[in-house]
Amino acid sequence: MIKGSQNRREELAKVVRAWWQALQPQPTGNAQQRSEGGARRAGLARLRRAPSTMAALLEPEVIDLCRRLKPFDVEHARAATIARILAHVRSAQPATGQRGALVRVLGPKSNDKNGEGAVLKRLRLERLLDTTGEEELARSMIRLLQLAGRDRPIDIGDLAASVADWNQDQVRIAWAYAYYDVDSAPSGDAPAPTIF
Repeated sequence: MIKGSQNRREELAKVVRAWWQALQPQPTGNAQQRSEGGARRAGLARLRRAPSTMAALLEPEVIDLCRRLKPFDVEHARAATIARILAHVRSAQPATGQRGALVRVLGPKSNDKNGEGAVLKRLRLERLLDTTGEEELARSMIRLLQLAGRDRPIDIGDLAASVADWNQDQVRIAWAYAYYDVDSAPSGDAPAPTIF
């Protein structure tokens, strides 16, 4: 197991980025590369259509991700959830270094005190933050990706690392702060910044 929360998160993000990139079909190349690209597209389509986490676990691409995430102690079901979610990402952006980068772009802008202009409404965020089960988590995150728009570049490393550790309160707290575009959650006895 890789120790150190931040180091683990960064390494896990790198591994998942490499896995996701390997699944992306390459539009050019020789006949064999185009054939492999077709197989990749088919694998991604099966993952997008997977009706459940267990169905996703039957896909070779998910088994590959499970193997890659073993040093990070990510359970197989959670790895399958990550794969199902990332199958819906069409474009990746470089690592932002921010937790909750996806929810940050969907939340209210800094001058929107009531959050009325947010793409992701507060009630949906509350439901997301209360999510614990694999199926519900996959549905909620896929819905966020749909709200973000098909062509919006996503920090897949942050998304995957967040999903991997979703049951830890610190991840969900970081997403709540990111929603309001606050840099970080307070640590220790530091006062919480005003977000309303």
